[in-house]
Amino acid sequence: SGLAAAQAVLAEGGIGLEALGNPETRVPHDIAMRALQTMVEGVGDPTLGLRAGRQVEPGDLDVPEYAARSAPSFGEALTVMGRYLRIIHDAAEVSVSVEGDFAVWRWRVTDGIVLPPAANDYVIASAIAFSQRNVSVYTPPVEVRLMHPEPTYASEYANYLETTARFGASHDTVVIRKERLDVPMRG
Repeated sequence: SGLAAAQAVLAEGGIGLEALGNPETRVPHDIAMRALQTMVEGVGDPTLGLRAGRQVEPGDLDVPEYAARSAPSFGEALTVMGRYLRIIHDAAEVSVSVEGDFAVWRWRVTDGIVLPPAANDYVIASAIAFSQRNVSVYTPPVEVRLMHPEPTYASEYANYLETTARFGASHDTVVIRKERLDVPMRG
């Protein structure tokens, strides 16, 4: 099964399932990505990353999420999240820029590890789920861009993310109207 195969990959790195419940556990990035890809292949569901990202709950993104939720506006929340995301992933590079009428949030890793599509999907879906939960008025993004090539399940992105998805990007990207940066956060 997918879980057993992923568990075997983790075990190669000296990580047992019990350690995953410990917030102090750090899983090396390469092992985490191999385990994720093994899980996707084992369960036969390439939409696993999209589904998991949509199911991220408040607090799952730890201290950066709490800090971002306390920001007065969505734009400031994105800045806070980008500043502190390295607490969760030390190879994460995040930026927000205004480009004409749009605000563009970009994410990628800088450690040279190629992410499986499920990881890219998770990043985008969890970023959108954060917005849905925490802004006072939610509007779907204008589009998203993912680093991986167009997958066989490309038609699913509109269902999960409520927007157009493009593939083969240099960063995992969410594009919103720049006015969205001023929307107040809920709390």
